[in-house]
Amino acid sequence: MRHSVLVPFIIEESGEYKLPGSFYTSEDYKRVNELHDMGFIRKHKDTETLKPTAKKAVTKDASKD
Repeated sequence: MRHSVLVPFIIEESGEYKLPGSFYTSEDYKRVNELHDMGFIRKHKDTETLKPTAKKAVTKDASKD
């Protein structure tokens, strides 16, 4: 889902720089709400239809020790 960028910021995951007037694309409900609450983006009107995503647990391969 595309969200309007209001304030310049760098996307943590990719390092991409976003400028006002561009769009931030994400399906991550939690991250979209964080950025909106901080004033960086204007949420898409259908954001509430997104489901919160669970973070994947990082597992360590015991055979590599």
